[in-house]
Amino acid sequence: KKSGTFKWGLLQNSNDSNILLSNISFLKKKFKKADVVLKFWNEHSDISMQKKITIPDNGNYYFSLNKNKKIKNFFKGKSGWMTVQSNNPFVNGWYFEFAKKGSVGADHLF
Repeated sequence: KKSGTFKWGLLQNSNDSNILLSNISFLKKKFKKADVVLKFWNEHSDISMQKKITIPDNGNYYFSLNKNKKIKNFFKGKSGWMTVQSNNPFVNGWYFEFAKKGSVGADHLF
């Protein structure tokens, strides 16, 4: 009966930072899309950047920092954070940092 969710996670910005969000439920009825607001925070200011997305029923959204140049430039070469606010309580996420020699780190969003 929870109306939504809030998550946050690191974007290390060292090699290839990625976040995978999912909208997967154990409910058999009344499952719905997830309207999501992503906010990006850097180490330099209290200002954030925002991106709105929709994740379909039983769907996923893949965010690659290297493919989002505006957000990558906003971090100014340092690490940053992403917050996830959704009207759907079943949104979950995982963080991955890929390097040329393999995965450096992986964790769930908090």
